[in-house]
Amino acid sequence: MHNLRLSKALSYSAFGLFLSTGYCVAGNHTDQQIEAVVKDAVTPVMQQQNIPGMAVAITLNGQPHYFNYGVASKETGKAVTEETLFEIGSVSKTYTATLAAYAQASGKLSLSDKASQILPELRGSAFDNISALQLGTYSGGGLPLQFPSDADTPDTMLGYFKQWKPTYTPGSHRQYSNPSLGLFGYLAAQRMGAPFDEVMEKILLPNSA
Repeated sequence: MHNLRLSKALSYSAFGLFLSTGYCVAGNHTDQQIEAVVKDAVTPVMQQQNIPGMAVAITLNGQPHYFNYGVASKETGKAVTEETLFEIGSVSKTYTATLAAYAQASGKLSLSDKASQILPELRGSAFDNISALQLGTYSGGGLPLQFPSDADTPDTMLGYFKQWKPTYTPGSHRQYSNPSLGLFGYLAAQRMGAPFDEVMEKILLPNSA
């Protein structure tokens, strides 16, 4: 199954089109009227960005409305439905930041702490001088967008961090980086005393199931 990725940028594009359609969605509207607004906004985005499939959920006056377009798999032609799973992508960063804020508010994390203070395995590395806040704001010194291919597994990531050398003085430059925010979330979970997935599920989102 080919999983489609609905990127944050495309989501924002669709949202912007909803705002720019000029339709007023307040008050009472039929499903057909709502669908017409959604379709007018979504169709151009899918065509311009070559998006194979998209799912849209809207809550209007407390009532949910679901609209599905295109296919969930180019290989099989299976249509998008309400049950289609999309990659969460960078939406997860919002939850990671919320977890860190919760850890700080509960007194378990100080954003000024150096990364190696929180994770002793990093002592003696560049992270002796990089704070949790700098990791969360992409200003840790130039961590890359993604892990190198030879370090992109749970077993190799820590080793990569230990040998990594900053390009910039920490705090002086911002550079969007998945490893940076990933380590930020890992450190927050360390302070919470449990693995990231466990604190996310049981503490931050206990009623999400």
